[in-house]
Amino acid sequence: MARHPSDEEQLEAVKRWWQENGRSIIIGLILGAGAVGGWWGWGAWQERAAVDAANAYADFMAPANQGEYETAVRRGELVLENHGRSLYATMAALQLGALHMQEGDPAAAAESLRWAADNADSEAMRSLARLRLARALAADGQHETALEKLDNGGAYAGQMAELRADILLELEREDEARSAYRAALNHDDISPTQRELIQIKLDDLGSGA
Repeated sequence: MARHPSDEEQLEAVKRWWQENGRSIIIGLILGAGAVGGWWGWGAWQERAAVDAANAYADFMAPANQGEYETAVRRGELVLENHGRSLYATMAALQLGALHMQEGDPAAAAESLRWAADNADSEAMRSLARLRLARALAADGQHETALEKLDNGGAYAGQMAELRADILLELEREDEARSAYRAALNHDDISPTQRELIQIKLDDLGSGA
């Protein structure tokens, strides 16, 4: 018959097991608790960062909406500097581009919009930034560089095609402009009003050779 250990023998076995393994168990529990705490700490940090970015963007938009250009630019640049990995930074860069264009400074607008095109998280935001960047570059006389920013796809493909045509027309490349206007009409992001304007441009160009 198998012998069952006595209570004292079982207790001594538990003591020996604890002496051999207790330290590693405690360390494991501490590390596990630290990992859980670290996860919650990271989540709290992300939440604080998002709130700080939102507040900084609101501080930027207040003077922007009031037409206080210099104050808005300073605060907008702080959003990019301090919250560059947030969506608010991309929105601030796009808005800075618009402010600079309103002030007649396409070179400064291009700088802000280039930042947005390089750092935006979503393809739609990058496409919008490239579209506005191309407009700023064209306004600054950099037509060829502007054309390089206009791709054939994305959420703003039709507007890009129209802008490409406008730039080509300025460069007196009428056949290419005509083709680009026609391409613009094939995209869904062109509004009914835009379609009418594009058709007028096409009619002015004529049918070509």
